[in-house]
Amino acid sequence: MQKAIELAPQFRTNWNYGNAIHDGHMVLGRVALRRGDIEAAKRELLEAGKTPESPQLNSLGPNRSLACAAPAIGWEPTRRRSGQAADYSRGSTGSPYTS
Repeated sequence: MQKAIELAPQFRTNWNYGNAIHDGHMVLGRVALRRGDIEAAKRELLEAGKTPESPQLNSLGPNRSLACAAPAIGWEPTRRRSGQAADYSRGSTGSPYTS
């Protein structure tokens, strides 16, 4: 999955680019969580939140499965208030979470 994320910039003009980056970081975060590497899981969640927009992310929003698992590991990602940063599911590339 890391290799896919590294290769993705070659496809920035592809409509699926944002999905690939988002999904890659979500998978890496879930793997890190399963391995008990909480810090890596946090990093991947934050990276997934920086994903460029895509048609699916703009209309359906991001996959929040890793964020939903965060409280179970003792981490509460804080949803940014509107005005601090736009929700990236509506086009911003800023992470919707803070650490």
